[in-house]
This record gives sequence, structure tokens and C-alpha cells, in this order.
Amino acid sequence: MKFLVKKNILILDKLRKMEKIMEMNLENTKKNFNDLKRMIYLIYKNYRDGETQILAISLTYYSLLAVFPFVALVLGITRGFGFDKIFIKKLFEFLPNSSIIKSILSVAQKLLASTEGNLLAGIGIIILIYSVIKVLIMLENSFNKIWRINKKRSLPRRIVDYVAIIFLGPIFFVALSALNSFIIDELIHYFSKQSIFIDLFIAVSGPLTYIILFSFIFYLIPNTNVKVKPALVAGFITTILTFCWKLLFLLLQSIITSY
Repeated sequence: MKFLVKKNILILDKLRKMEKIMEMNLENTKKNFNDLKRMIYLIYKNYRDGETQILAISLTYYSLLAVFPFVALVLGITRGFGFDKIFIKKLFEFLPNSSIIKSILSVAQKLLASTEGNLLAGIGIIILIYSVIKVLIMLENSFNKIWRINKKRSLPRRIVDYVAIIFLGPIFFVALSALNSFIIDELIHYFSKQSIFIDLFIAVSGPLTYIILFSFIFYLIPNTNVKVKPALVAGFITTILTFCWKLLFLLLQSIITSY
């Protein structure tokens, strides 16, 4: 009889503990759900802010103007390391419209050629670098306003950070792409071209490259101490949105051409 009583007491204690654990899990779930709702509301509130939309329009405008000198500058940097063909290949993968890429590359190569072998070469290079820096300044100012940061980077720090982004960023991105190509070649060497491992690696490596790129931008550009985890989360979400807009662009393009 005593044994049964003790056993029942132990069972009741376990049930109480399980009940407490369930209550704690339920509270944590509610807290996480409320935090998610609050985050979505803040995102919507910031997006509805007129200043945020103006910043987005300004960034689009400056980016479109600077795309030719930026591509020319990256071509010049990657050509010195023999990575220019990989960079061009990635450009065609990034934008599905090949005619736009061909036009951008044509103008960029002419800009790059105009900076070689003449008296105005130095001025041309300065203009190319200034055009890219102008976009980075605009990007930093926009991010600082979104992050509610009033203090800008000092001039020496801007020079160091921007030079690192302009010269080391493209090299890192192209080197990462070259590494992906090398791994794919090695997988083809050990497996067949139709191997599931190759398809899986291609499906993962493409978005992973974009996640690293966007996370790097969110981590480095704002003039504040951005933690790694939020930067990775933002890079992941931005990558998903980028691929969604890319698919939507392909869909709209196919519909337009049918007319």
C-alpha cells in the first residue's frame, strides 16, 4: 500500500513538472509570437514612412546611374586577377535579361578602355571610383536613417572602409564564385553530371552566396555595431525576396513578350 502511494506521488510530481514545462513552453511561444507581431508592425510602420520610400527611390536612382562605372571598376579589378570571366558569368546569372547585361558590359568595357593608355587615364579612374563611392555614401546615409543613427563615419574611416569594399569586396565575391565552380568540377570528377550531390550543391551554393553578400552589406554599411545574427537573418530574408522578385520579373517578361 505504501509502495502504491509513493508511486502515485511520484507520478503526480512528474505530471506537475510536465505541466509546468508545458506552461513555460506556451508562455515562450506566446512571447515569440508577440515579438514577431511587433517586429512585423515596426517593419510595416517604417516602410509606410515617407522618408523610407524616398530613400529607396534615391538608392535606385543612384544605383542605376552608377551601375556602368561600378561594373567597369569591378571588371578592371577582377581582370588583374584573371577573374573577369567569372564575374561576367555571375552577372548573367544575377539578371535573367541577357540584352541588359550585354548593354551594361558594352558601356562598362568602353569606360574601362577610356581609362587606359591616354593622358586622361588618371582622371577617368578617379571618376569611376568617385561614382562608386557616391553610391556607398548614399547607401550608408540611408542605412543610418533606417537604423536611427545620427552620427556619420569620420572621413579617415570612410576612406578605409570604402576602399576595402571597392577593392576587396569584388575579389572576395568572385573568389567565392570560383570556389563554387571548383567544387562543382571536383564533384563532377568523382560523380556523374546527373548526381544528386551536384544538384544539391548548386541549389544551396547560389542562395548562400547572396546571403553572404547581403549579410556583409547589412553588417558593415550602417555606422553602428550590428550583431552577426541579425545581419544573417536580414541577409537570408533579403535573398528570399530577391529570388521572388527575380521569378516575378521572368513571369512578367514572358507575359509581355506574348503580346
